[in-house]
Parts: sequence; structure tokens; C-alpha cells
Amino acid sequence: MKHLRAAVLTVCLAAVSVGAQAQADERKNELSFSYGFMPNAQWVGYLEKITGQEAGARFSDDSFLGPLSVEYFHHTRSKLSLGAVLVVAHNKQDIQLAGTTNGNDGSWTNNYVTVMPALKYDWMRNEKMAIYSKLALGATWRNESIDFDDKDYIDYGKDAFCFNWQASAIGFEYGSTTFRGFAELGVGEQGVVLAGIRFKL
Repeated sequence: MKHLRAAVLTVCLAAVSVGAQAQADERKNELSFSYGFMPNAQWVGYLEKITGQEAGARFSDDSFLGPLSVEYFHHTRSKLSLGAVLVVAHNKQDIQLAGTTNGNDGSWTNNYVTVMPALKYDWMRNEKMAIYSKLALGATWRNESIDFDDKDYIDYGKDAFCFNWQASAIGFEYGSTTFRGFAELGVGEQGVVLAGIRFKL
């Protein structure tokens, strides 16, 4: 009887263990939120500011928000994960045109929205942590506007699309089977450095 009870207990424990492992393995989807530093949009803004300064314009009170990113990935049976990335960023600064001396002439604003199909490759992954690389390629919609304080000037506005990307050479995540923190190093529209939280679904 004791042997029968031990056998039943062993089978039950094995079933619970297998069930828990199956539940962990079923979490093939993930949703991530992150904030980065020095995205492509900010580098472009610096170059445009240098060009404007060479032409005599002056800029002040420069503020850059973002990039804020939302990612979705689905893990396949291999080490590859397929998904998509949404990135938003906002930049605003005061501008003084060349030849004017009456203070700021207006504000220069840029809004960026980027959508990129993406893939990740897991170099190592277990129930607690993962090390991976990520590549995303897509397009950015940019809304640029200059609002002049002086009504003698005509306000300027323009929409444009351009190619964009994110190449994270190394990413590291750590946590539980349902919730993890992560950080990445790379280059692109999500930033040179980015960090955030990730939910396993």
C-alpha cells in the first residue's frame, strides 16, 4: 500500500511538473514597452540644427521626448521570433532666423511615428533570462512644422516618409515566466540604449 501511495504521489508530482512546463512553453507571445536614448531622429535633428546654424539661425530650449516603443513578438519553434515595433518621438525648440534681432521668431516642432516589422534571434533563453539580438526595418512618418510668432511670416508645415531601422546587437532580459525587465545596445530609431518591461502572454 505504501508503495502504491508513493507511486501515485510520484505520478501526480510528475503531472504537475509537466503541466507547469507546458504552461511556460505555451507563452509564445510577448508585449514590450521601452524608452530609449539617441534615436536616429535625434541624430538627424542635430545635423539639421548644425546646417541651420551655419546659415545664421539660432535654436534654444531644445526638448526631445522619446523614443517610446511598443513591441509585439511571437516565438516560433526555432530560436527566431517574429514581430513588429511601433516607435514615437517628439522634438520642439525655439528658433531665431538669420538677420532678426527681436528674440525668438517661433518654434520648430517635429513628430515621428515609426512602424517596423522585426525579428529576434535568441542566443540563449530559459525560464528566467534570455540573451538575444534584434533587427527591425520599416518606415518613419515625420510631421515637421514651424509656427512663427510674427504674422508677417507664413507658418511652415510638411509631412514626409523615410526608411528607418533598429539593429540591437545585444539584448538581455531577466525575470519570471510572465514578466521581465530588459535592456538593449544597438543603433536605430529605438536608440543606442533602450530599456523597458516585457510581458509574456
